[in-house]
Amino acid sequence: MHDRELQKPNFYNQYLPFNESIKLQGFKIFDEIRENLSRTIQLNELHPGFSFWSKELQRFIYLYRFYFTKIDHLKLINFYLSILSITDLHYTNVEICCNLLSDLLRKTHLITRDDLIIDWHKLYRWVKIIQNNHDENYGLVTLSNFFSSIDNITEPYRFTSILKCLTYVARQIVQQTSSYYHGQIYLLPLLMSVLPGIDLNDSEKTLTTLKFLNTIFSLIVCIDCSSAVDIRNDLTDIEKQVCLSTNQFESFIMAFLNQVFRIIEILSTDISDDTLIIDDLIQEKIRIFLSGTYISPRVRGLVSALIRAMVGGNPIETLRCFLPQTCESIEKIMNNINTKDLFMNGTENLELIWYLSIFSELIHARGDILLDYKRIIMTVFHRCIPIIHKDSCRIMAKTARNLLDSLSDIYPIEYRLTIENVDESFIKFLPIQEFVLYNLKPFTEVDKQIVDKLFELSINRYSEVRRIAQEELFSVLNLYTFSCNTIIDRIIEILNTKNEADHDQVKVGSYLLNLFTIFTVSQGCLYILLGNDSFFLLKNITWAKMEKLWPLIPSINHTEKLTIQNLIQQISRKIKKEFITKGIIQNTNEESIRTAVALWRPLESNEIQAGYQVHEEQYRINIESYNNLMEKLYLFLIRNTVTWKQQQIAMLLMTYAFEKHIPILNCCIQTFVNLLIHDNIEFRKLAVNIIAGVCRLQKPKLVYEEKSLNEIFQNNGQLSTININDEHHPGDRVDNVWLTIDGYVPPKTQIEWEQTCFLDKSFHGFNTWPKIIKYAINKRECYSRTNIDPRRMYRTIQFLCSLINNQIKVNTLTETSRWYLIQQLSIFQWRIPSIWCSINEHVKKLLNHSFQVVRDRAVTVLSLSLSFDLTLPRGNMARQPSVDQYIDEIREQLLQVIEIYEKTPPISISDKSIEIDSEFRQMLDFIDTANNDLIKWNLIESRLCVGMAYLNAHFLEALIQQLENVYGSSTWHARQVVIEFIQTMIFSNFFNARSYANRIHNLVFKSLVDEQLEVRIIASKTLSGLYQCGYIPVTDEDL
Repeated sequence: MHDRELQKPNFYNQYLPFNESIKLQGFKIFDEIRENLSRTIQLNELHPGFSFWSKELQRFIYLYRFYFTKIDHLKLINFYLSILSITDLHYTNVEICCNLLSDLLRKTHLITRDDLIIDWHKLYRWVKIIQNNHDENYGLVTLSNFFSSIDNITEPYRFTSILKCLTYVARQIVQQTSSYYHGQIYLLPLLMSVLPGIDLNDSEKTLTTLKFLNTIFSLIVCIDCSSAVDIRNDLTDIEKQVCLSTNQFESFIMAFLNQVFRIIEILSTDISDDTLIIDDLIQEKIRIFLSGTYISPRVRGLVSALIRAMVGGNPIETLRCFLPQTCESIEKIMNNINTKDLFMNGTENLELIWYLSIFSELIHARGDILLDYKRIIMTVFHRCIPIIHKDSCRIMAKTARNLLDSLSDIYPIEYRLTIENVDESFIKFLPIQEFVLYNLKPFTEVDKQIVDKLFELSINRYSEVRRIAQEELFSVLNLYTFSCNTIIDRIIEILNTKNEADHDQVKVGSYLLNLFTIFTVSQGCLYILLGNDSFFLLKNITWAKMEKLWPLIPSINHTEKLTIQNLIQQISRKIKKEFITKGIIQNTNEESIRTAVALWRPLESNEIQAGYQVHEEQYRINIESYNNLMEKLYLFLIRNTVTWKQQQIAMLLMTYAFEKHIPILNCCIQTFVNLLIHDNIEFRKLAVNIIAGVCRLQKPKLVYEEKSLNEIFQNNGQLSTININDEHHPGDRVDNVWLTIDGYVPPKTQIEWEQTCFLDKSFHGFNTWPKIIKYAINKRECYSRTNIDPRRMYRTIQFLCSLINNQIKVNTLTETSRWYLIQQLSIFQWRIPSIWCSINEHVKKLLNHSFQVVRDRAVTVLSLSLSFDLTLPRGNMARQPSVDQYIDEIREQLLQVIEIYEKTPPISISDKSIEIDSEFRQMLDFIDTANNDLIKWNLIESRLCVGMAYLNAHFLEALIQQLENVYGSSTWHARQVVIEFIQTMIFSNFFNARSYANRIHNLVFKSLVDEQLEVRIIASKTLSGLYQCGYIPVTDEDL
């Protein structure tokens, strides 16, 4: 297949050295992914096969981009769109489909409108559900082009960039595969070319070069294989060329060491002599360098690191070459120096410190090798420990620590990259064929043994051992998918054993030890369950494992221990944050199976039958495990011997495991209902959330029906002579009376109830009527907090109406609670006009109530009853309580209050007890309400709302006239409020208030010369704004 047939391969692949192999690799990987995606759907294996291979496809797109044809591209898109058509698809799979569709559809220029048509209903359905629920190559074409750039380079950033790129493709350079041999040919020339990058003047370039060299030498065996050309006859031309090039290893090592020593010599104040198998060459070079001289503290760390590397690479020869010489030098210094200066005065001796530093690094060698030099090592310790100089003491303390570490540690005998014997003839083993470390993906028996050993160390009694072992264990389990199953059974066994242990029967002599061991092992298991930021064991286990493991978490014997309690709380929080309930019942559909077949090929009938049998058996096991898990947690919850904290954890685990496709046990629901009235508030809060979740899980699906408007009107006994396309006449009309509760007669039989058309959306019929109305039929009732037809809630509204007419004298709390319940009728909005009128009549009588809380509640309910009296264009709200009528009534009451106040003579009441009549008490109640600070703030907000409203012309005339009247008030606060209000009103009614510009101009100008400073300031701001927006032109008269 030609590259031009591919959609959009990775552009940078063509620059990789193995570009010819990418094509075959890409097609092979894509075919494997396509095959397994198709098999998972045809075999009905959504978990874990679909998610696993979808992630592999994401990884393929990340590495290869769209390395497939347009036909395959369209098949993939249709495949994932068909998965979204599955009705009960789990949310994790929905997320996978959406992410992949986003990637596949990102490049819009690759697919035209004629190529693909997507049914938007599938995506829209999931949007509603989610909203309502909270052959190109990696590498460079050739490496030979690099050498001229590296050798002749003058810009450091170019050299650094090239080496960084080479570092990332180092494996492919040194690896010998059937599709690409040429990388090894350039290996030695490349190593020699990068040596100038070790530059003392450029630390970044030096660091990049050393990182590249470190990467290369971690992948290859540094052996001269040139003699293999004369020994073996099966070598290819490329292998012969590579073997002959390995004789340059010695030259490279010498050049590399010369470069390193040159830097050390430059940093040192003294110059050493620059004066033979590769190990002997290195040792000889370093021995000559260190003999007969010592170097300043500035480079002591570099030399120490060099010695440490040699000790790690070849400890036997390194100690043989350097340790006796170093100890001899220390003895010579100690014999020739005044010991008083060292042991009493603490005089510094740089030469002694230099050799002690080398001695300290040499002690890093393996303990079995150090035993051969025990005598001379102990001699140095006895001679140097009494030294009191600070640096010498620090070095000797470090040396003692190194000695103890070496004698007590376990060391690998061989550090080489290969287990083959490199000293044998090249007939059996050729090192160049073992270039590159292989990453063995399969989980082998050796890996299992390593996991078992790490697990044992992770529950060790020593906390530091546990911590380090757990970090390594988590990294190993992260590397191998589903490898955590190897330790879950052991954790279950340990926690079961610890929970069954009876501490009272333990012998007294070993009681503390056994108790501490049980505690530490349980703690270690809980830490493993908790994991870290990158690993969480409980997220990847099956239902069968959950059935055994989850009930053990709250039932640990040491729950009274604070550390155990904290661990269990952390595990519970992490389950809440990261655990995703796995779908137990997940099935594919015909559409997804068709696209899966088109993606690859249909499977054999016997294979499909076997797959469905495995599928059904797994579902049976999962359902059984789920029911057993819920039953075990329930039985633990009702036990009398557990603490309330353990019960709380058990309840939380039950909520996290809820599954919507499987009915919850009745005993569990009954227990949760009983906990709603538990003495513990934490239990009550949890029970409320659990009951809400259970109700949501068991909520039946709605069945919708579509009917024409004429058909609905005929069923409701209405005339069907309405012109649907007529102009809008919002508000109360004759044709929408049947939507209100006025005159509604509830159905008497089930058939009448099911035939009634309940329209829960309040906008139906308010402005106009749609041609077709879709509503939920009443075989399955649907109650919502915000969308409710008052006719459906007729019985509830009747009960609330009985609270309105209740004339029984009650206390203040009961009275406010009663009106708070009545206030909830606001969800029915305009469709209960008669009830709003009744509320309006009753609540007016409470405005002069003796208690302020009742008056406040009455004012709130009164405002709700009047909120539906709106003036609408080409419409009216005649059936609602009238605001004008209420204002007239309240004005009459206020006038009566004022008259009573004026008739009451001022008297002194300092020494008298005067009885206040009922009329005077009403007057005081009104005054108290009007002087409330909250009312003042409400007035400010009300003015702002009125000012921001779009007002008709006749309203503007009346409003401006009223503003002019208020401005004539003697209080400056009123004048200030008028000018502030003008700002908002004009800017909100800029176009329909043009004709009043002169009157506004005069009003603002008059305020500029007001006697009160505050009025003048707000007037100047208002006038500036009016000038700036062009409402008032600037004239010479104004200036």
